[in-house]
Amino acid sequence: MLGTYEDITERKRSEQIIKENNERLQLALQAASMGTWEWSIMKNHMVWSPETLKVFSIHSEEFGGTYEAYLAFATPESRQEVDEKIQSFLRESRHSAVIQYEHKIIRGDGTSGWIEMRGALFLDHTDQPVRMIGVCADVSARKGIAVQLEAYTAELERSNRELQEFAYVASHDLQEPLRKIQTFGDRLQNKYNPVLDERGQDYLERMQSAAARMQALIVDLLSFSRVRTHGQPFGEVDLHQTVLQVLQDLEIKIAEVQAEIIVADLLVIEADALQMKQLFQNLLSNALKFYRPGIPLKINVRSRVVESFCEIVVVDNGIGFDQKYTDRIFIVFERLHGRDVYPGTGVGLAICRRIVERHNGYIRVQSKLGEGSTFIVGLPVKQTLSATATNHEV
Repeated sequence: MLGTYEDITERKRSEQIIKENNERLQLALQAASMGTWEWSIMKNHMVWSPETLKVFSIHSEEFGGTYEAYLAFATPESRQEVDEKIQSFLRESRHSAVIQYEHKIIRGDGTSGWIEMRGALFLDHTDQPVRMIGVCADVSARKGIAVQLEAYTAELERSNRELQEFAYVASHDLQEPLRKIQTFGDRLQNKYNPVLDERGQDYLERMQSAAARMQALIVDLLSFSRVRTHGQPFGEVDLHQTVLQVLQDLEIKIAEVQAEIIVADLLVIEADALQMKQLFQNLLSNALKFYRPGIPLKINVRSRVVESFCEIVVVDNGIGFDQKYTDRIFIVFERLHGRDVYPGTGVGLAICRRIVERHNGYIRVQSKLGEGSTFIVGLPVKQTLSATATNHEV
C-alpha cells in the first residue's frame, strides 16, 4: 500500500490571509462608496462588482455587461466626450497605464449623479489592449460642493462688480451734488449770515455739518471699496518709517489731546506700502479719538515675530469698551458711541480688517471698559507667490 502525505497548513494560512485581505478591501471600498469593474476588451464583456452596481443604482440583471451598456448611463451631453477619452487612451497608452476621469450619469432609478472612474490597461504580447481593471466611485457630494462653490464665486464676482460700480457712482454722481450743497452753504454763510436770524443760522450750520459728514462718509466708503480693487503690488515696507510718517500727518491731533506715543523698532515686511500707511492711520486715529478726558493719553506701538508673522501691537489707555463688542467694531457703520460724543463714520476699523485680510493676516482686539484697548495685527513677513499674484489688482 502506497500513499503520499502533504502538509497544507501553510497553504491554508496563506488562503486565510488572502481572504481576510479581500474582506478588508471590500469593506474599504464600501466605506468609500467605491466599486470594482473589469472589462475584457477583445470580448467586449464588462463585469461590475455589487458596489459598482450600487453606485449606478441597478441590479446585476439590469446591466448589459458591455462597454456600450456602460456608456448608456452617461448623460447625453457627456457620452461622446467619455467615449472619445477612453478610445484615445486605448490607442495611445502602454501596459499598466492608468486613466482617471469623471462624468455625469443617469442612474437606474432616474436620478443623476457624478462618478469617478479609474482603470489600469493591460496589453497582450503584440501590444494590443486586451483588458482593463479599475474602480468606480460616487463623487456626487464632492461635485455638488464644487458646483456650489462655483456659484458662490460667481456671486462674489458679481458683488465685487457692483461694489466697483458703486465706487464709481460715489466718486462722481454722489459727490457732485454734495459739492454744490457745500458751495451754496458757504455762500450763505459768507454773504447772508447777517440777515439770518438765530434759527436760520442754526439751520445753516446743521446743513453744513451734515454735508461735511456725508463727504467724510463717501470718502471712507470709497477707501473701503478700493482696498482690494485698487491695491498696489506687494513690496518691501519699513513699518517703522511708515508709522513715523503717519505721526507727522497726525501731529495736530496729537498735540490737541497731548498724547504721548512711544514707537519701538518695527519690522520690515512684504506689503502694500500705501495700505500699511492707511492701516496705521486708522489705528492711531482711533486711539487718539477715544481718550479719557483728564487722563494723559499714552499709546505704545511695537512689533514681534510669531512664527512667519509680524505681530503689530498698538496699546492705548483710552476709554476702552466691553469685550463682548469685539466683533462689532470691525463691521462697517457699527458704532459703540454716539456721533455727538465721538465723531466719525464707523468705517475706519472695517478698512483695517479688509487691508489685513488682503495681506492674508489677522486682526483682533483686547479691551476693558475704562482701561484701554490693545489691537493686535498679524501680517506675514513674506507673502507667498500665489498671494502676491492674487493681490496685484489695480
